[in-house]
Amino acid sequence: MDSQIEATRGISWVLESKEVENYVPPECIQKAYEISGELPPLHKHLVFSNYLKKAGIHVAFDKVKFARKIEHFLSAESLASRFDLPKKMQEICDEIVSWRSKPETVSPPREKRE
Repeated sequence: MDSQIEATRGISWVLESKEVENYVPPECIQKAYEISGELPPLHKHLVFSNYLKKAGIHVAFDKVKFARKIEHFLSAESLASRFDLPKKMQEICDEIVSWRSKPETVSPPREKRE
């Protein structure tokens, strides 16, 4: 798989956390859901929907709705210490910048599947 990704100049990332939502800092969840008091730490191996329930947030969990609710409370500073996120984001940004400096390659057309 990695060789296919490299051949197309793509990027892959296996999350360090169980779910992408585990990267969200508890203080951002607290603000988004207007919770008074401090939330417990959000560890990387927790099931996120269980974390919300333990935090007193009893909603049917929907990843898209959660993302839209939380996006206004996220910042580079709030995410700076979340597991491997800063390192991986730097790698992704560096790769995107390198795309501008590399000559463009054209992949052969894919065969049509029947």
